[in-house]
Amino acid sequence: MVRKVVHLGPCSSRGGMSVVIRNLLRNPPEGWRVSSIDTNGETIIEKISRWFYSRRELREVIRSEKIDLVHIHVTHSFSWWRKSGLMRICEKQKTPTVIHIHSGKFDSFCSGLTGISVKRRLSVKGRKTVVLENRWLDLLSGIIPKDSEVIPNSSEKICERADHSLTNKVRLLLLARESPVKGQRFAVEVVNSMDSLGRKTELVMTGNNAELIENSSGSVIRKLGWISEDEKIRLIRESDFLISPSDYEGSSMSVIEAMVCGLPCIVSAASRETVDSEKFVIESDDPDDWAKRIAHLHDDARYDSAVKETIEIARKFNPDICKKRISEIYENLVRSDDGD
Repeated sequence: MVRKVVHLGPCSSRGGMSVVIRNLLRNPPEGWRVSSIDTNGETIIEKISRWFYSRRELREVIRSEKIDLVHIHVTHSFSWWRKSGLMRICEKQKTPTVIHIHSGKFDSFCSGLTGISVKRRLSVKGRKTVVLENRWLDLLSGIIPKDSEVIPNSSEKICERADHSLTNKVRLLLLARESPVKGQRFAVEVVNSMDSLGRKTELVMTGNNAELIENSSGSVIRKLGWISEDEKIRLIRESDFLISPSDYEGSSMSVIEAMVCGLPCIVSAASRETVDSEKFVIESDDPDDWAKRIAHLHDDARYDSAVKETIEIARKFNPDICKKRISEIYENLVRSDDGD
C-alpha cells in the first residue's frame, strides 16, 4: 500500500531549509508518495498571504486526498507561530504529524512563556519532533519530548572536484544569506589577515549585493548576490575552502553540500557537530587564527589529506541514511495511529 505525506514549509525559497525540503521531495521513503504546500513568501505581505492559503490548502488536502501524515518544517519566531496554526489543523483532523525543527536559535526562542507554549504544542499525541543534531536534544531538554529523533541534513554529491589543484592564490567561498550572524564582515577580516601573512586570497561571498573589491596586496573580494544552482556548483568546484564563521547554525546545508563534494570547510563552533574534526573547527573569533589555519592547510600534501578526511566525514550525510530514518519515523507514527 502506498501512503501519502505532505511537506509544509518554504519549498521554493532560498536558503538551507528549502534545500532540505526539496531533497526530501526528490528522495521519499519507499512506499510513500510525497507532495508539498509552500508556506513562505519573500515579503511580510506574501508570508501572510501564504499563511492563509496554506491553511485552506492543508484542510482540503487532508479531506480530499486522505493524507496519512503531515511533515511540517519550522524555524523560530514568525515561522513557528505561522506553522502553529497548521499544527492545530492536523490535531483537529487527527492526522499524524512530524515537526522538523531547523532553527539555530530555537533554544533562545523558547525562553519564558514561549517555551511553555512550544512544549504543549509538541506534546500532542500522534506527533513526532525531529531535530538536526544531537546537541539540540540537550539544548532543548525540557521543551521537546524525550522521544524526539535526530536526523542530520543530507545531500547528494552535486559536483566532482577530483581534478582540483591549488594555485598561489587561496580561494575561499562563503555561501550564506547576508546577515551579521553569518560572518561576512569577519570573512573580510580573515582576508586582511591572510594579506598580513603574505598570502593572496580571493574571497567569494553569496547572498550580498554584487560588488568587486580589490586591495593593494592583490587579494580580491567578490560579492555575487543570490546565485543559481549551476553557479553554486561551479564555485564549489573551483574553491579551495568553504568558510563558515557563523554565530549559530541548526545544521548548515552549505557546509554539508560542500563536504559531500570533497571541499574542506573551515567553520566556527556553531558547526562543530557537522564537521566533527578539530582540524577544521576554530573556536577563536580572531581572524588571525583563521588565516593561520587556512594558510597551514593550503599546502599540497596537507590539502590532499584534508580533502580525504572531509570525504570520510561526509559519509554520514548520505541521503539513503536520512531516507531510512525518515521511513522509520513515518511508519511508527502511522502504525501508532492505526492502533488507536
